[in-house]
Amino acid sequence: MAKIHGLVYIGIGVFIGVFSYMLNREKLIFFIYIGLLFVLIGCAKLFLGLLNKGGEKAARKTHISQQAPNAQNRQHQGQQSHKYCQSCGNVARAHDSFCSRCGNKI
Repeated sequence: MAKIHGLVYIGIGVFIGVFSYMLNREKLIFFIYIGLLFVLIGCAKLFLGLLNKGGEKAARKTHISQQAPNAQNRQHQGQQSHKYCQSCGNVARAHDSFCSRCGNKI
C-alpha cells in the first residue's frame, strides 16, 4: 500500500471543510468535522515524519561506522581461494559444500 503524504491529507481536509461550509454549514456540519479530522491527521503525519527523519539520520551514522570494518573483512574474503562446481562451473565460496546453482556436492 502506498503511503500518503501529510500535505495531501491537509489539502483534502481543507477542501472538504471549506466546500462543506460554503454549501450549507448547518446540514453538512459532519463533513466540516471530517475535513478538520483530515487536517489533524495530516499535521500528525508531517510531525511524525520529521521525528522519524531524525532517527534515520542517527541510524545511518551508526550503520556507516559499523560498515567500515565490514569493508575490510570483505577485502580479506576476496583474497580467499574459490572453488568451482564440477557439474556447472559455478564459482563457490571456499566453505561451501554444495553448489548454489545446481545443488551438486562440491
